[in-house]
Amino acid sequence: MNDMLKISDIMTTNLVTFNLDTPVYDIVKSMADKKISSIIIVENNKPMGIITERDILKASLSPEENLKKLASELMSSPVLSMKKNVDYRDAYMQMTEHKIRHLVVVEETGELLGMLSESDFLSHLNPEQLLAIKEVSKVMTAKVLTCTPSDSVYSVLAQMAEFRVGGIVVQENDEAVGVVSERDALKLIHKSSIELQEPIRAYMSSPVITIHKEQTVLNAQSMMENFSIRRIVVLDDDEKIAGIITRHDLIKSIPDYYVEILREMMDRQRKLVSQTKIKLDEETIFHNAMKSLPHNLVFMTNKDESIQFVNAKESQICNVPSIKIGSQLESLEGILFELIKESKWKEFVKQGKTLHKIVKVANKYADFCYFNTSISAILNTENEFEGYMYIARDISEQQTLEQELKRLNDKLQEAYTVAKIGNFELDAKTLDAFWSNEIYDIFGMEKDSMGGPNVLKTLVKPEVFPVIKDSLISALETGSSHELVYEVFPKNGSESSWVECRARRELDEEGNPKSLIGTVQDVTHRVQAEKRIEHLNSLLKAIRNINQLIVKEKDTNILMQAICEEITVVEHFFAVWVLLDGKERKLYSSGFEGEGLAKLEQNVSAGILPSCCSIEDKLQTFKEPKVTCMSCFLSESYQNSDAIVVPLEHEGNFYGHICFSIGNDLIKDEEEKALLQEIADDIGFSIYTTKERELNEKEQKRYKSLIEDSHDGIYMHTLGGVVIDANPMLAKIQGCSRSELIGMNVKEFYQEQDYERARSHFRTIKEKGTIHFEMELKKINGTLFHTEVVASLVEFDGEMVIQGSLRDITKRIEAEKKAHENEKIMMLALETAGHGVWDWNVPADTIYYSPQWKSMLGYRADEIKNHISSFYALLHPDDIVETTLKLEEFFKDRTTKYSLTFRLRAKDGTYRWILSTGAMLSFDKDGEPLRFIGTHTDITEQKLLEEEVKKSAETLYKLTENIPGAIYQYKLCPDGSSSFPYVSQGIENIYEVSAQDVRYDATSVFNRIHKDDLDRVVESIENSAKILQEWNLEYRVNLPQKGLCWLHGRSKPEKLEDGSIVWHGIINDITEKKKLENELHLFKRSVESSNEGISITEAGDDEPIIYVNPAFERLTGYSLEETLGKNLRLLNELNREQPELELLNNAIKKQESIGVELKNYRKDGSEFISKLTVDPILDENKKVTHFVGIQKDITKEHKVLNQLILQSESLEKSHAGISMVDVNKQFVYANASYINMWGYHNEAEILGTSPTLST
Repeated sequence: MNDMLKISDIMTTNLVTFNLDTPVYDIVKSMADKKISSIIIVENNKPMGIITERDILKASLSPEENLKKLASELMSSPVLSMKKNVDYRDAYMQMTEHKIRHLVVVEETGELLGMLSESDFLSHLNPEQLLAIKEVSKVMTAKVLTCTPSDSVYSVLAQMAEFRVGGIVVQENDEAVGVVSERDALKLIHKSSIELQEPIRAYMSSPVITIHKEQTVLNAQSMMENFSIRRIVVLDDDEKIAGIITRHDLIKSIPDYYVEILREMMDRQRKLVSQTKIKLDEETIFHNAMKSLPHNLVFMTNKDESIQFVNAKESQICNVPSIKIGSQLESLEGILFELIKESKWKEFVKQGKTLHKIVKVANKYADFCYFNTSISAILNTENEFEGYMYIARDISEQQTLEQELKRLNDKLQEAYTVAKIGNFELDAKTLDAFWSNEIYDIFGMEKDSMGGPNVLKTLVKPEVFPVIKDSLISALETGSSHELVYEVFPKNGSESSWVECRARRELDEEGNPKSLIGTVQDVTHRVQAEKRIEHLNSLLKAIRNINQLIVKEKDTNILMQAICEEITVVEHFFAVWVLLDGKERKLYSSGFEGEGLAKLEQNVSAGILPSCCSIEDKLQTFKEPKVTCMSCFLSESYQNSDAIVVPLEHEGNFYGHICFSIGNDLIKDEEEKALLQEIADDIGFSIYTTKERELNEKEQKRYKSLIEDSHDGIYMHTLGGVVIDANPMLAKIQGCSRSELIGMNVKEFYQEQDYERARSHFRTIKEKGTIHFEMELKKINGTLFHTEVVASLVEFDGEMVIQGSLRDITKRIEAEKKAHENEKIMMLALETAGHGVWDWNVPADTIYYSPQWKSMLGYRADEIKNHISSFYALLHPDDIVETTLKLEEFFKDRTTKYSLTFRLRAKDGTYRWILSTGAMLSFDKDGEPLRFIGTHTDITEQKLLEEEVKKSAETLYKLTENIPGAIYQYKLCPDGSSSFPYVSQGIENIYEVSAQDVRYDATSVFNRIHKDDLDRVVESIENSAKILQEWNLEYRVNLPQKGLCWLHGRSKPEKLEDGSIVWHGIINDITEKKKLENELHLFKRSVESSNEGISITEAGDDEPIIYVNPAFERLTGYSLEETLGKNLRLLNELNREQPELELLNNAIKKQESIGVELKNYRKDGSEFISKLTVDPILDENKKVTHFVGIQKDITKEHKVLNQLILQSESLEKSHAGISMVDVNKQFVYANASYINMWGYHNEAEILGTSPTLST
């Protein structure tokens, strides 16, 4: 086969393809008709999958089901493909590696071009390649899968599918009588399940083509071509089946593929080395290597101490001196070069030693940098001195860390001392202990005393020591944890304290217990707090139980006794008594017994109270009441306890006292007192509620009496009008009994002409919940009477009913009629709601001013004359003209009512704003006004308020002008018209229109909205108006000056009485925000589309992953959710010994970029070689916030390289002499065997020479 062949040179281009939705039935028919082994499934001429004879073989086991499927359901996907320019040997390697027999060939753009199969390889083999292996037995498959002619079709197909073979030999009496291949499955898939149970004899291919095992491979290949078959049965000398040879076996017999690649690679390498030697200068390589050293300063000298090379890296903090090439070593000055100023340094260096010194150099921040400096000799290959190498590396960070570590250690020791934590070590053999000073302080002992369990025995209670000792021994013997809290009694006689001891076992080199290492901490405050919490929880539980008793128990005697018993359950509460000081004094107690309690009860009954009950307004404490309250009969009962007495009161009502007998250490606790006060308050509240309940019961009796004895008729009826109940007075008014009223309908009380009014009354009360009216009703006997009715909608027994009162006002109505004419003028004045009354007799031109009218302005009744001139004399000069015109207009139009505002001068000289209202009371026969009456109201305060409102509006206007965007009020009227009644000046920047343009018509704003967004904007406004929910939308506008812009509007709607909707909100320009979002979206798409695995981690603790792209998920098998919050080391947890990991970690710590190659592991455990680059991400302050990692799978490249190295080593070790010449017939390679064979000493003697007859 030609070495330069590409897969496009040998592939098959006459392909049969189908679409994804093609039925499997059509595909099987096409493969059978055209006798082809595979079909490519395409979409837009791009390969999506492949269906081979092996796929049909599997499908034939369930033909009824699989023939109904589509191609997309049966095909193998994704399909393995290669570009057309790939070397044919690379293609073969891929097919071998993936164990496939078909390889799809595509264009550079991914379109289908052809397909490569084993047949294509065979058809392009050179005969000499098959002659290299002469006998069929060398390449045949010896293990042959066989069956008998009587085996069922189904069992034969199942065997082929299970063992993944392309054919099975049918054998009878040790003789091959037929063959069943994958191609036969194309015919058998159409068989029914019943037919698949038939013998295979009827469907096998027969007769069988055979070949003897000693025949050549070339003959086997010729027979396959002649008979158009892919396998031949191989027979031995006895005509028995020895094996089977297939096209696949022939392909595998080709001479070693990697030898050819090796030859090519060696040719390429030698050419590359030759070119590299010409192009690269060794000195340049050396200099570049030196410049990459991670030091701040490196320089080298020659023998004469002249500097020949300098590599100085600039430091952001420390000053690195500038050194010129050619300058002498002796000329260097400064602290950084102290090493070479020392005596005899040259002698040490020339002896092969390296000198080191750490120096401290001032930096630009008035601080210091630390450098590790060293100097060593440069020797040649002959070990001769050639010069010096000087290195200075900045170790400031390391020095700073060491100093910080020392400081932290000192702080830790100080913290141990402050926290009262001591350390100890207990010897496992002697049980002697080393104690730190803190432990001696905790135990109150001398610091030179020996520690250990025997000493501890003297510090704790006798019953506690065995527990401590057993725990220590158990920890030593079994390794269990030693964690105990116990009380100790210091040797120095101070108060006892509580300590917590924790220890763990240490083993020696042989695994035996060596010691216990642990700490002892003074936890006295913690233990006291825990006991305090336990006590408070007990007390709080009692308070809850008391509250439940107060809710449930109505009997005061039972309740008070139960409260006493509940309190004495509380820890450290010994006894309690409650004394109620009312009309009947009573004492309740728990915990007190004996003669003293009986005497106290007798005194209380007699009205003699304890002295502690004399104070009613504050809590009292009694320390050691056994001594301080000797006059109390219960004083002897207070053993080792104190007393607290709290008054029982609620909302200023005093009911008695409660006394608590409690532990000595609780009386000073303010929180304890507050809880006891809470108990007393709850008891006071319960007594109060009990008394309130009794009072309510009395009030209910009085209320019932009021209803029964009321002079108004009171009733209750259903929403339909049926009377449910009525009081005696209503029965009396109606002239019937109460039982006769119940069941009647109130509509019967209305006159027939008032039925519609009755229905109106029912509607009103149902809608508004109440009604008040007066009208004429009728009694049962038909008599009419005037009534005043007040009724309300109330709930009764879970139903809504109407409850009201009815009063007979017949007498009042008659009296009102008589007084109506006399009161008409006054009633009209009152209806106009004026404070100062005036009555103008128009024909006489006289006006009556009431005393209130005059006093409103500060005048006495006799200081203003009853004439119109008096009014004009007080009128403000600026208001005279307008007021005169209004009055003339009023008289001209003969309007019945009048209203006007003006200013009148008060007696103090100030002007008061007056609202004047009035009406024409009567006219003469010609219609001329006779009497004009009205009122004056002082509205000065209202006017001042209006001025304040005006100023507030101006202030609001100034504020809104400084807010970004536009604040607005948008109104949508029922007729569809809209406007912006108010909008800030920001509208000019947002829409490029003025506030005046849109005040009455919003059309100019909608004209600015982008045509593609207009319908959406209108629809969103309509939806907001419909459900009265917030309008919130982003949309585009086209502006004359700024062009296309993005806006964000947000407002809340409000519905007005006229049906209009008003929105109050703000609109902002978000164009820049949108641009940023689009840029971020583009960047995200780019990262998501990348074929290389990209990950982003946070800088700092453990560098947690915050993002991985799809390529990373495909490469590692981990999903985004599985990686979030984790470190990238999850990919190499199986191999953390790689040196590249240390380089990577150091670079991340230094926040530098790095590229490494690592062995990583996928989620399923499979290994792959990753080429990883990591770069820091900086924020606007150039601070590293994240790291981005990009990795690529280079496993295949490593595999090929390793194989080439192995092949190269194999050639070198070969006993056969191997050499190569180039196109100029000159040697370019010879292995050791060849060199020795022809008598050469080394490869250099033969390379570049031409072969002769002797070589």
